[in-house]
Amino acid sequence: GVPLDQLTTVFEPIFNHLIFYLTAGFAGLNAVAHGLELDGGLMVLFVPIANVAAALTGENYIGSISHVYVNGFFDDPSAGNVYSMLGSLIAYVGLIFGFVISTGIVGGAYLLFAIGWRQRSAAARIPAFYVMAVLAFGWFEYYFWHLTPYEIALFAVVGVVIDRRRSARRRVGYR
Repeated sequence: GVPLDQLTTVFEPIFNHLIFYLTAGFAGLNAVAHGLELDGGLMVLFVPIANVAAALTGENYIGSISHVYVNGFFDDPSAGNVYSMLGSLIAYVGLIFGFVISTGIVGGAYLLFAIGWRQRSAAARIPAFYVMAVLAFGWFEYYFWHLTPYEIALFAVVGVVIDRRRSARRRVGYR
């Protein structure tokens, strides 16, 4: 077998890195709670929409990656630039507006879920499940400044429209 001290030498940095990633959002939120503010405002929070508009008009893109790093917990010398969903919202737009946007996003997710459930359609439930999955990772980062949630929303709307048309055709008797 491999001696324990060699295993420790190999796995300790891997384990520490894992712990760092699991706690980085909380460390960032802690820094925000202690007064960290980030530049960029509301435009950074909805950067995919702004950057699609910039691509269409030839304007400059807005960056969403923070260049402010926060030390992690424990003795790990690593630093991260993630602040959790709530931490990012508060850091970019302030405490009150951050809570308002956060409440709107979560409320919108519940509304989307209720609509999907009431429609009794898998196509209508898929976007709700996706948004809830994104929110489930809110402890780590604010994922709505990536283009993917907006792309999934667009594909989901197309799927719901197709599903609705197929359901309507089945009710009328068309195949």
